[in-house]
Amino acid sequence: MKILFLNDKGHDDVKNWSGTTAHMARMLEDRGHQLYYIDHLTGNFFLRCFYRGLGILIGKQVKANREPDVLRSMARRRDREKKRFYYDLIFTPNSMCLCYL
Repeated sequence: MKILFLNDKGHDDVKNWSGTTAHMARMLEDRGHQLYYIDHLTGNFFLRCFYRGLGILIGKQVKANREPDVLRSMARRRDREKKRFYYDLIFTPNSMCLCYL
């Protein structure tokens, strides 16, 4: 099966979620599946900086990667890159990568 593996960090980063995503990707490959990776889906850098600065300005924690503008920019990049692959299934360890699908 051809699987599109979406991740907000690197798929082989053992420091991300204590290596859970790296182990998931490796186990899927060990089972004989062909994986296509789209990594580092973080959204627009300037939007993330804006929301971090906004959080500092108002004195509250603002999670930039949960803001709709950032999620839409992440979705645009994902949609642009996924056209390069033919796949049967989309897999991701988190839901942010699937927003606006």
